[in-house]
Amino acid sequence: MPLIFNDDDKLGSLAYGSRTNFVAAEIRELVVAGILIPREPLRIDEVAEFFKVSATPVREALHLLHAEGLVDRSAGSGFRVHPMTGQDIEDIFLAHSFVAGELAARAVPNITAEDLKELRATHHDTLALIERDQLYRLNEVNMTFHRRINRAANSPRLKWLTTFYLKYMPQRRYALIGQWPEITKNGQMNLIAALEHSDVAAARDAAANNVNIAGQALATHFSETIRDSQQQVAGESKGGAEG
Repeated sequence: MPLIFNDDDKLGSLAYGSRTNFVAAEIRELVVAGILIPREPLRIDEVAEFFKVSATPVREALHLLHAEGLVDRSAGSGFRVHPMTGQDIEDIFLAHSFVAGELAARAVPNITAEDLKELRATHHDTLALIERDQLYRLNEVNMTFHRRINRAANSPRLKWLTTFYLKYMPQRRYALIGQWPEITKNGQMNLIAALEHSDVAAARDAAANNVNIAGQALATHFSETIRDSQQQVAGESKGGAEG
């Protein structure tokens, strides 16, 4: 497993249970972003060494990801990245789009003037971040925008479902996905317009289309990243054989 992390990703003083969740979240994101290629070995000792933790939270994280279908068990006690495809990602976002659309539609009759004021302010923050090229905060601001709409929907089970789908969004690498900043800006703008006009159908369509378009962009990014990584590995293997 190539350890492609940042220095500030190390777990430091995180509590035991949080360590398991953090390792799982980071590996999950690397898989969905296409950084870890299909069938890539995930060696417990390597991951544990990088994060400066014992093997136990790493093993628990990998078992969790196995249950989610993101990693497979290999011979012995090892793990490998499950061969996910771009179509898999589009399918996940397709399902997410239904939930997002329904939440936005149900929010329409409950949205207040204060909600709209805050949504416009958050959208202004989004535009400012894009203009200043401070895209590292874009996911945080976008999450704030959609949380307000989801709260107004007053549909706790649908809100709970979004937590599952968000696992397949590379949130810490949000700005690195081609077109996502533009998709984010346009999606917020369309949702605000629908909510301002109390248009249930338009709100549903705006939210669903936004998620679907984002999924298509991520699927393209995933497929291209996997292809480039596989070509690099093939080139290195060929060079080694010739040497």
